[in-house]
Amino acid sequence: MYREVGFTPVYVGAPHGAQVLQELSTGHSIEAADVEFFVALSKVFSPQHIYIVGNGWGYSTLVLASIFHAVPVDVIDAGVEGADVMLGLELTMKLVNRTNSRRKAIGNRMNVSIYLGTSPEQTDEALRAPGKAYDLVLIDGAHTLVNAASDFAGILPRLGERFVVAFHDVKSFELGDAVLRCLCTGQDFRALGYESRAFKSRAGIAFVYSGFSDADFAGFGSRRRPHKCNPDIQFEGGAEELFDQYVRERMQ
Repeated sequence: MYREVGFTPVYVGAPHGAQVLQELSTGHSIEAADVEFFVALSKVFSPQHIYIVGNGWGYSTLVLASIFHAVPVDVIDAGVEGADVMLGLELTMKLVNRTNSRRKAIGNRMNVSIYLGTSPEQTDEALRAPGKAYDLVLIDGAHTLVNAASDFAGILPRLGERFVVAFHDVKSFELGDAVLRCLCTGQDFRALGYESRAFKSRAGIAFVYSGFSDADFAGFGSRRRPHKCNPDIQFEGGAEELFDQYVRERMQ
């Protein structure tokens, strides 16, 4: 797809790992193991609305829009990662439009919207669907504990009764504590780390879910029991208190 418009994806390290566009300076893509995760997830449920934090050069956006045909995909990107991030945003929509021009059936077309803004401050502005409509989320923005947790808090009041929120780069940026802290924002929130069946993951992906049976994700990893809320998790500089305050404000 990218080669058709003059760009070449290349692996940053080993094959099947993260990729970048050879001609651009942007963030890294998701890995083959992450794509496998979303394909496996598509066999568990069919989301109605998807939200993504972080677009880069658009690989994850196009992957989710391809796996979940015609499902609305709303994306927010701050436009700050890499000198060519704005070109990456433009390229994403160019490929969406190019793909849709070849698909006659409306039900098979990509439905993507990209909002240039910051999460969680402008989360609501990036969302096209009203109310608690979002049931699949990919968080791949700034890779700090506070940022990852805050991105989750931003979408929290817009999540449906049944949802999956995936956190990318949990392993490479040690974001596990952010995931565990997010579990404390709901009564029945649980989390698992995904383990690929075919690919080695260097970034790592973990997901928070609610409204599903634990058996629905029995084959997603070796852990028999999902993680649950850990209220003792602390962020650097006591930032967990600010996070808790922000969650309360968002849920009012």
